[in-house]
Amino acid sequence: MIRVAIVDNEKKEIENLRALFQRYSRENEISFDIVSFESGITFLEEYRMERFELVFMDVDMPDMDGFETSRKLRKVDSSVALVFVTNVSRMAIRGYEVGAMDYLLKPMSYEAFRLKMPRIFAQCQRNEKEKIIVKTKTGQHVFDAGSIIYVASDGHRIVYHTEMGDFPAYGTMKEIEQQLYSERFFRCNSGYIVNLSFVTGCSGNMLELRGGSQIEISRARRKEFLEALQRYCLFLGGR
Repeated sequence: MIRVAIVDNEKKEIENLRALFQRYSRENEISFDIVSFESGITFLEEYRMERFELVFMDVDMPDMDGFETSRKLRKVDSSVALVFVTNVSRMAIRGYEVGAMDYLLKPMSYEAFRLKMPRIFAQCQRNEKEKIIVKTKTGQHVFDAGSIIYVASDGHRIVYHTEMGDFPAYGTMKEIEQQLYSERFFRCNSGYIVNLSFVTGCSGNMLELRGGSQIEISRARRKEFLEALQRYCLFLGGR
């Protein structure tokens, strides 16, 4: 089941796109859960509480156009698969500024839709493996795990330090460590989990991260950290 958001102020266009998804679903045995929004503002308000793998975004909307809506979307979800829908192909080029992976021209034909869907579907699957949901005071934030630089704990306070900014959250370090379990993350002491892809150096028991942050590695975990960093570098080299 792939959760899809359609953002378009024209009901006719929403229904047309729904019909394309329904036909593709029948022909390929893929299920879609589709939710439509008739304004970018409403979409962004709901997005903090909803979870989508794929967003089809109309470019030309009143109040807030598709580009501005997408820029705000990227502040809470850096990796959701985003496809622009537009009347003019040159307008869609701007979509790459906000990480749009593709675009469809109106009026949308099933043939064009069908040809683009395998690549879009593959991106949704890749994102799903790398995505985490973080509970905060304002609702939920969806992150690409790769955008997390490190997670810090200070008593009962958890903060995700990401490329999009810092996000205080709920949870324990044990829970987060389990959620972030992969070859790219390492718990270097009781209060910090670091993303190894941001590591730029290690001097003594101090770990240096891209951007200038320094985090202490506990003596008991230093050897294990260096082994984890080496394995991660070998993993990247084999990709």
